[in-house]
Order: sequence, then C-alpha cells, then structure tokens
Amino acid sequence: MGRRQRGHRPLLHDHVVLSVKVRCQDDRRGTLHTHPSLECAVALSELYNQRLLEEICRALDLATVPRYPTAGQRP
Repeated sequence: MGRRQRGHRPLLHDHVVLSVKVRCQDDRRGTLHTHPSLECAVALSELYNQRLLEEICRALDLATVPRYPTAGQRP
C-alpha cells in the first residue's frame, strides 16, 4: 500500500555497485572500511544522480530548472 503508483508504468532507476576490494600503493590487496561510505550514502546518491542528469542533458542538448522543496519536506 505504501508504493507510489505511476499508472502501471515502471519507475525507472539505477543502482551503483561499489567494490570494497582495492589494490594498495605497495601492490598489496586490501578492503575499504564501509562505514564512512554508508554514513554518506544519501549524499553520494544525490551526487551520482546530479552528475548522471548533467551528462544526459548534455548529450541530449536539454536543460534543467531548479526545483525547490515544499516547506517541511526533504529536498
């Protein structure tokens, strides 16, 4: 019941997969700490979406307009 209906149209979205496996400067293998990334997940998601929108608009010669949130709602 909590899902938003979009007239039976799919809600287009994407996902970003980040690997926590890294190669260190001395060629050893390591693992990143995930807590800092998880703490910033919303900000990282917004940054990714902004960059993706910029690329799509540039490729299609489109423009965006600022959107301001309703008072008391998340931007």
